[in-house]
Amino acid sequence: MQRERPGRADVLLAVILAALSLVEVAVIDREPRGFVLAVLMSLPLAWRRIAPLLVALVISGSLAAFVRVAGEGNDYVFIVVTIALSMYSVGAYLAVRASVAGLLATAAVVAIGVQASEVSSTGDYLFIAFLFGAPWVAGRIARRQHAATAAAERRATDAVAEERARVARELHDVVAHSVGLMVVQAGAAEQVIDRDPAAAREALATIRTTGKAALVDLRHMLGLLRSDGDQQGSEPQPDLDALDALVERVRGAGLPVQLEVQGERRPVGPGVGLAAYRVVQEALTNALKHARGSHATVRLRYEPELLEVTVTDDGGSSNGTAGAGQGLIGMRQRVLVHDGDLDAGPIPGGGFRVHARLPLP
Repeated sequence: MQRERPGRADVLLAVILAALSLVEVAVIDREPRGFVLAVLMSLPLAWRRIAPLLVALVISGSLAAFVRVAGEGNDYVFIVVTIALSMYSVGAYLAVRASVAGLLATAAVVAIGVQASEVSSTGDYLFIAFLFGAPWVAGRIARRQHAATAAAERRATDAVAEERARVARELHDVVAHSVGLMVVQAGAAEQVIDRDPAAAREALATIRTTGKAALVDLRHMLGLLRSDGDQQGSEPQPDLDALDALVERVRGAGLPVQLEVQGERRPVGPGVGLAAYRVVQEALTNALKHARGSHATVRLRYEPELLEVTVTDDGGSSNGTAGAGQGLIGMRQRVLVHDGDLDAGPIPGGGFRVHARLPLP
């Protein structure tokens, strides 16, 4: 909120108030010292955002001296304006303790000046209380509103960043899984196209099916990114009900997969369901790419307050090299969002294991 140099608006305001105060002193009493004090009460306002407490003390001290020199100062409009602006700045640009201390200090300086003059009265003190208190309260309210607005903007920025990261994870999952399957099937078709055209056609059919599913998911991702919020034509996010189709696609790509469910299968909510689905999808994709010729097992275990997802493969060489990549990082982030935990690593004797624990509502 503070700046090293006075802003142009504050400098212009201070110069205009100084000029008007000189005119006002010339019209009312033409006291020579009043001209000097009027300038001292106006020009410091140029620094009201940089050093609000110092500016307020200089202005209040000048006001106290002005009252003693010019007598009753209630007739001067510039006094009201300069004090109001300085106290508003103390309330708006200082922390609460410094702001309260500044209010009391400046009010005390003026009160002492009024007490030493011959025009002190109860009305003078009431006027001082209002002149200093009301702008200060307005400054505190403005500071609080500014803080609330800044916090809302930070939350909005964080939400946008979180949504971008989520969409990036979704795109990675869709592209990595689908393209991985298609590459494997394309390689298989290329190897058998001459001696086994039927197997090659089956591989090509799997590529077509996987590509179509990937296009559906990508359309959904692009639908989320539409600026007009139009979600028409987008498909729902996958969940555990889509595991059977996922397992069938992976089987068709050449990786035998066994799906086991322990406990009573029940709804787990869209967020947890999507996270569990993506964990299985990423683990099977890694197994397909890094542990070809192996067998994989997907195990879901439902507990009263927990869903455990375990994916293992018995490949001769583990796919642990993927542990530092975006795939497993994305899995961990998904699970952590739901206050869960994920372990992934090679199995003694060969193979790889991914184990996620997701708390259920």
